[in-house]
Amino acid sequence: MSDQTNTSDTKALADTIKDLHTPQIITVTDPSSSGMGAIPFAVVPKGMAAQSLKPYFDEYRYIPERKTGTAKVQDLDSFGLHVNRYKTPSSIIFCKRTWAAPKNQPRTYADAVAALAHASDLWTMPTLTAVLDYHEQNGKDGGPGTPQWGQHRTAYTFPLSPQFLAWTTFNAVPLGQSDLAQFFEERALDVAPPPTFTADDPYAQNADFAALLQRTTQLLKGSWASPMDVMDMSRTMRIHESSTVENSARLSSGQQNIVYQTEHTDGQGQKFVPKDLFLIDIPIFLDGTPYTLPVRLRYRIDRNKVVWTYEIFRLDLCINHALNAACDTVRGLTDLPVISGHPEMPGKL
Repeated sequence: MSDQTNTSDTKALADTIKDLHTPQIITVTDPSSSGMGAIPFAVVPKGMAAQSLKPYFDEYRYIPERKTGTAKVQDLDSFGLHVNRYKTPSSIIFCKRTWAAPKNQPRTYADAVAALAHASDLWTMPTLTAVLDYHEQNGKDGGPGTPQWGQHRTAYTFPLSPQFLAWTTFNAVPLGQSDLAQFFEERALDVAPPPTFTADDPYAQNADFAALLQRTTQLLKGSWASPMDVMDMSRTMRIHESSTVENSARLSSGQQNIVYQTEHTDGQGQKFVPKDLFLIDIPIFLDGTPYTLPVRLRYRIDRNKVVWTYEIFRLDLCINHALNAACDTVRGLTDLPVISGHPEMPGKL
């Protein structure tokens, strides 16, 4: 009798387990107002976890519940067009102003040539993100506005111009005479006329910039080169180095003076005084407004060979100024506020 009871209980338990783990067809009514009505579902047990039915309902929707996704545009005009197409009174634009130059600077001309091929990938650039379905503002009575998902967006990453990438990639890189000549021949159109500091100075209309050039000349005691001067120095410059040592001694006191002098002369034997400052006129961002940047040209003699380097002044000021100007352009294109930072909600769940 006991064995029959155990067998009966075991069979009942097995039947119960079988029923619980048998796939079932159920009908679920769409709780939204999409008009989908009742939808059949196959329920297949897999553990005891609760699962959302929303993905299944989404498969049957005629249109999405709401606009989602991020459009990635490639220029400011397209950014403005997309934002204006979908903006609401609550839309807002965030500007992430962070930028950074490549961490590893090329050390040779060959390294710089190789780095230039993918230079745009080495920079960390500012971005614009328009959150089209942003939270509504609080009411005038202090009541909270309607919260939104913030999942419909327009994104833009500021691209650097080819001219800017070329000059910054070779910035401070040691260049031989032939390397300098090749680089300047390729970038000859970027070199701008020098300041004259006269009434007809091409930069006189911009008083702040003209004053900056004047201060640069005084502080560095430099001489401004024209585009032709730059080309001549890169192509035909010959510099000779001569060194002398003078030793004098005073017998009465035992004092000795040693003077070491180095003199550089050009191909005609004249003292070499380089024109070590010049200007370049290049856009910071792709298709952007050109900026006139001061550049200092340096040289040294290494094993009887001339080694050149150039250094661009205050790139940070130019990038920040170009970014501010771009944000002003976006404000004008979209009539929306531009905030420095990033949205508080994720772009997607």
